[in-house]
Amino acid sequence: MNDAAIVLQATGLARRFKEGGLDVQVLSDIELTVRAGETLAVVGASGSGKSTLLHLLGGLDAPTRGRVTLMGRDLHALSPAEQGRLRNEHLGFVYQFHHLLPEFSAIDNVAMPLLIRREKRPEAHRRALEMLDAVDADSETGGMIALAEAIRRATRSDPGYVRHLFDQFAGDYDARMLGPLRYAAPQILWDLAHLVMGVRSGLTILDLGCGTGLAGAQFCGMAERLDGVDLSPGMLEKARARGLYDTLARADLETALATPAPLDLAPAYDLILAADTLVYLGDLGTVFRNAAARLAPDGYFLFTVEADTGRGFSLGPKRRWRHAEAYLRAAAAAAGLTVAGLVAAAPRSESPDDRWRCRSAGPCAPPAGSVGNNSARKGRIHPS
Repeated sequence: MNDAAIVLQATGLARRFKEGGLDVQVLSDIELTVRAGETLAVVGASGSGKSTLLHLLGGLDAPTRGRVTLMGRDLHALSPAEQGRLRNEHLGFVYQFHHLLPEFSAIDNVAMPLLIRREKRPEAHRRALEMLDAVDADSETGGMIALAEAIRRATRSDPGYVRHLFDQFAGDYDARMLGPLRYAAPQILWDLAHLVMGVRSGLTILDLGCGTGLAGAQFCGMAERLDGVDLSPGMLEKARARGLYDTLARADLETALATPAPLDLAPAYDLILAADTLVYLGDLGTVFRNAAARLAPDGYFLFTVEADTGRGFSLGPKRRWRHAEAYLRAAAAAAGLTVAGLVAAAPRSESPDDRWRCRSAGPCAPPAGSVGNNSARKGRIHPS
């Protein structure tokens, strides 16, 4: 029998997501005890609730029923500030992928918990270097830092990270997106399509980052041929089950646009969609150029982005890229595309403070934290 002190404990833990007509019971009556020095593994299929359980154990989400105690204190009876202090001292998450804070150096990323505790930077850096050295007995700290800095300077999210992220969410993706997040990007792009294109049918459509097929379900009535591309096998399995797509290909969207033939994609498309997909790319120059090359005459490229307040692109705190309107217009022009229309929109609601915006005409800068929906069209500007 293990008599070591209890570090983390869950009692009668349950989590239920209920929104509109959706009612999903993800976890029920979980009992878990973790003692000092103990190692446990939580194993389950995609969508079984592993991430939800970790969020509850870390105080990142509140249970529908039950309680979580960390070092003997009820996590969900604490204020957010008290939770933060307790996590900082006694709890950590180690991810499969990096999740670096792009505004800080590699050493600062390692030292961040100490800096949050207001330790002096030199001491925090000394301890961070000790931790990095301890990871590798041969002291390859310099190489690790160089790799971390290279990742920090990247102009897109790592494809492996994106694939893993969406494989994790594939099981209950639709319930989460249509429930708590009130995901509306496909409907917004549908409305935008009718605004700039008018009512059409018999189109050849490519759904970039098709996910489980939510955008495909929205646009299938306009399509004579509907193809989808996604990095995640889990997402593609869900999309295939809908029976809507003529071709589904596992590929990075940049690769798919550049080399469609090996993937059995059409040589040209009347409409290319990217609903909530370009947020995983910083530099959109390649995507815009390749989309322009794949568009049929009078074709359209409709997509959503999160807005940046500067003039370029930047990585946001949730590891989603943001793009300034000036950058989008310049990238579209460089690719031979013409902006045909923009609309105000709210593709998802992650918090009460979320605001999403996009402009239609005239000089106007989007506010911080906004998202714009933009269509770039090959050829003349459609009158609005």
